[in-house]
Amino acid sequence: AVVSTQSTGKSTNTEFSPTQPQSPPEETIPVVSEGNQSYRLEELAYLRSGDKGNSANLGIICRDKSLYSALDARLTSAAVKDYLHHLGEDLEVTKYNLPGVGAFNFVLDNALG
Repeated sequence: AVVSTQSTGKSTNTEFSPTQPQSPPEETIPVVSEGNQSYRLEELAYLRSGDKGNSANLGIICRDKSLYSALDARLTSAAVKDYLHHLGEDLEVTKYNLPGVGAFNFVLDNALG
């Protein structure tokens, strides 16, 4: 199939095949190794958040399931609470592991004061 578009009076033809879907660009996943390496969490995982009442929710989904063990060891309730200490002394962090989908869910109670 050929798509024809008009802009500035000139016609541009672009060929595409509706039976061959476009693949998303390859994503480069860092290899997590032991030692003095550091990574931004967003390089290793997708992050989602939400809130309801006085609680917040933080979802972390590994970009690749091979990263699950390394993130599980480092993303503890205590580590998340320490990182978010500015939310107050009453902050309670509960971690839920979702290994089947390579994800974690943190519930942050008393986070929104």
